[in-house]
Amino acid sequence: MVSPRRTAVWLVTALFAYALVTAPRQTAAGTRHALGLLATGAQNLVVFVHQVLV
Repeated sequence: MVSPRRTAVWLVTALFAYALVTAPRQTAAGTRHALGLLATGAQNLVVFVHQVLV
C-alpha cells in the first residue's frame, strides 16, 4: 500500500508542476490567485497528513 506521505508529496508536486505549466498563459492576477490556492491547498494537505501520521 502506498503511504499517505508519498501520496501527499506526489499530489503537491503535481499541483505545482501544473501551476508552472499553466501560469504563463494566465494573467498576473490569475497566476497569483492560482498560486495562493495551491499554497493553501498544500498547507492543508500537510496538516492533514501530519494528523494522519501522528
